[in-house]
Amino acid sequence: MAQAVLMISSDRTILLNESVAGARMRAYAEAFGELHIVVFSCGGTREVIELSPRCRVYPTGSRARIAYIADAISIGRDIIRLCIERGTKTIITTQDPFEAGLVGLIISKMGTRASLDVQIHTDFLSPFFAQLSWLNRLRVCIARCVLPYATSIRVVSNRVKDSLKNDRRYTRLIDRVSVLPIYAPIMPAPLSTSRLFPRFEKVILMTTRLEPEKDIVTALSAFARAEKSVRNAGLIIAGKGSEEVALTGYARTLGIADRVMYLGWKEPADLALIRASSDLFLSTSLYEGYGLALVEAAASGLPIVSTDAGVAKDLLDEHLLVRPGDVDRLATTLIDALHHPDTYRVSQDRIDALTYPSFETYVVRLAESLGIEHSR
Repeated sequence: MAQAVLMISSDRTILLNESVAGARMRAYAEAFGELHIVVFSCGGTREVIELSPRCRVYPTGSRARIAYIADAISIGRDIIRLCIERGTKTIITTQDPFEAGLVGLIISKMGTRASLDVQIHTDFLSPFFAQLSWLNRLRVCIARCVLPYATSIRVVSNRVKDSLKNDRRYTRLIDRVSVLPIYAPIMPAPLSTSRLFPRFEKVILMTTRLEPEKDIVTALSAFARAEKSVRNAGLIIAGKGSEEVALTGYARTLGIADRVMYLGWKEPADLALIRASSDLFLSTSLYEGYGLALVEAAASGLPIVSTDAGVAKDLLDEHLLVRPGDVDRLATTLIDALHHPDTYRVSQDRIDALTYPSFETYVVRLAESLGIEHSR
């Protein structure tokens, strides 16, 4: 029987034919047989974008964000109806259990007989998630309505699965949960490189979005305490975000502005060079579903210091992790890691458990998780 997947997504880079996301979707379509992607978008056109003969993208072209859900339901319902008329078996997959999940749930209940696969990429049951905004609190409520109706639930880490398992509202759903870490190519470390930051004897690196959930305030506070015990250390932050101005001012207040460098957003190849010029990787996230930056740093051979978020507990022993927001413990851990880096390096077997030998391997596992026989 012919098969098709309807994906509900908020990733607008899929709309760009030459984007990494677009290339990934084309590969998925080859594995699935047929892929239709409804993407939340504001303004612009609703013209269908054909990424390949098997892959089509449907922007909602909504007048406002509040209309995303209704517009996506309308488009998705029409796609499913066409698939039914052609006798094509259809699976709905949503890239989150929130707005996208709600769209998928409603379409699946409109007489489509389509199964519903819900992806979870963030640890939404972490108390920090709901504390950050009213929108996040609303999303927790939406997920509570959506997940019981999912045929399958796909999470990116054991942490997210454990969060569901330990919450009595989701315990009975645990048999539907599978763990599939995200795929991203790990950029190999350069064979040789000169130090990019010669004025620092020790370089602590963060590659992160400058957003509240990344808790860079705690990173700056801990670094301000730790650098007094480590000769001529520097904190290098690669990334962009809404808190950049505030963080720059906070570093100045702490008296460490001359030892903190903001590099902005960097391409993967540039990040590989930056990691090769660093001595330690730091992550202070309040919550994560996965934590790609941690995996990339570990794979490059960097010692890592991290809060207990995302896949950190799969990379390091629990006693080495820091409770989110604990400035004192983070400062002492930074000092210890700079003096005893081998203790904080990640073994290859732990890295292998979170990565894939190839993109093709990941695509096969993704298709299997959806109950699709790989078509290649």
